[in-house]
Amino acid sequence: MRRRLLIILALGFLIGIPGLFFALREPEMPASEILKQARTAMQERHFADAERLVNSISSADPYFTDAMLIAGESATRLERLEDAVKYYRTIPIDDSDKSVLAQFSMANVLIHTGDISSAFATFERVLKSEPMDVVTHSRVAFLYAASARRWESRPHLELILRSGGATVEELALLADLERPVDEEEYLKKCQQSWPHDLNVRLGLASIAAQNGQPAAAVLELQKIIHEQPELMAAQALLGELLASERSIRFDAWHAELPSDADQWPDIWYARGVRAQLLGDQKIAARCFWQVLRISPIHRRANYQLGRILVELHDANADGFAEQSRQLFSLTQALMHALRSEGRNEVIMQQIVQTLDRMGRVWETCAWAQLSRKNFPQSEWPSEFLQRLAPLLNDQLPMVLADRNLAMKCDLSSFPEFTEILSARIPEQSTAPDSADSTMIEFREESAIGIDFVYQNAADDSTRGSRMQEQTGGGVTVVDVDQDGWQDLYFVQGAQWPTGSSVPVLNDRLVDRIYRNRFGWTFQDITTSAGIDEQGFGQSCAA
Repeated sequence: MRRRLLIILALGFLIGIPGLFFALREPEMPASEILKQARTAMQERHFADAERLVNSISSADPYFTDAMLIAGESATRLERLEDAVKYYRTIPIDDSDKSVLAQFSMANVLIHTGDISSAFATFERVLKSEPMDVVTHSRVAFLYAASARRWESRPHLELILRSGGATVEELALLADLERPVDEEEYLKKCQQSWPHDLNVRLGLASIAAQNGQPAAAVLELQKIIHEQPELMAAQALLGELLASERSIRFDAWHAELPSDADQWPDIWYARGVRAQLLGDQKIAARCFWQVLRISPIHRRANYQLGRILVELHDANADGFAEQSRQLFSLTQALMHALRSEGRNEVIMQQIVQTLDRMGRVWETCAWAQLSRKNFPQSEWPSEFLQRLAPLLNDQLPMVLADRNLAMKCDLSSFPEFTEILSARIPEQSTAPDSADSTMIEFREESAIGIDFVYQNAADDSTRGSRMQEQTGGGVTVVDVDQDGWQDLYFVQGAQWPTGSSVPVLNDRLVDRIYRNRFGWTFQDITTSAGIDEQGFGQSCAA
């Protein structure tokens, strides 16, 4: 009897254990309540708590996507970017608002991790669902600019402009697509984590070229193109660097170009540079004209075409020369606008006036609108907007047809570029020393095209030397035409009779500017550049 009682008591104890367990266990919290608490934690900046809460929600739960959005943001705020990417990648890709938000958030994180190529791909998925999202277009434009793919940033910047919400930085990027963007520090950080990313490598190769390291740039660009031949920004940059070489590597590069190469303005620019090296100005002119038919605001092509047409005594020369001056003036003004963050009214007005003269109505209105916001007391921005804003519509081109010089002239009668492919490069009387040399050597070269004598106003009839006779003249080394070769600007003095308070001006004694012809010779372009400085100069700054 006693044994049966013990067994019954034991069974009762065992049966009671599950009940006791469930009594002590906390009841499961609904996912909706977990999300509510997690959002509260986020608002209170308790990011780790928020992440812990949402990680308790099962992947099979309908609220799982909401949970991973919070987890991704929490990890981002805690600077655990790789974890944030992992969270966002658990969310299925579709056209739902939450999925698009996850892709957009992940792309922003990828920018900060330095994975530029993945960021590009992710933003493109966002744009398939939200093609008019201005913020996404802004991010993509930044990535294109940073990775030296400026031409590809153009449609994104134009959409931002037409939306009416462009910043001064975005307007400046669009106004001068050739202006280098300094993102070297960012790209080097990207390189540390993603050394094989083609966009990172392209951006750094472009910087190497800008910093006077063409050999390193060419080597890297060749590797990039071998991996991805259709990356046209890399093709164009490589072509421009090879075009200046006295070798046949340009021809080999040109023979392997993708079939759509003719649609890219900088490919035509490289061809123009090559034609100049080969000494055929008409073919060079046709190439630069082709650049401007694709991109009428291409600054360097405008300059080169204007200069060549002056030499050819072509009737269209003055128009392109004037437009070139306007574009260079605009570039300088844009730099001042960026430094002042659009707060320098004189500079802003100069930009608006220049764009207006060039028939760039969309940009004129955008800069005027920004100026009206920054300078509410000024009337001039409203005057521009009242005159031009009624013209804006989806069909209005970025440059008015009657101001598009490339469309108003016809250079198709000039020889085509294919006629000089594989042509023999003209011989030069002298050649630079090997690039391997580390010694600097000075020598007199009479055949490189520089013929300049400084007039220091020496007066042999007087004792001693006046101050202006002692200090001499100056020379400035500057890439005037932005072709990658440093040009020379020589400052001229004047005759200055003893006892006179001012020098005697003479139209034969003027400053002179010599264009660097690919490191081999120099060409006097003083007249075509519009230089007529007769003052007594002793230095020049650029």
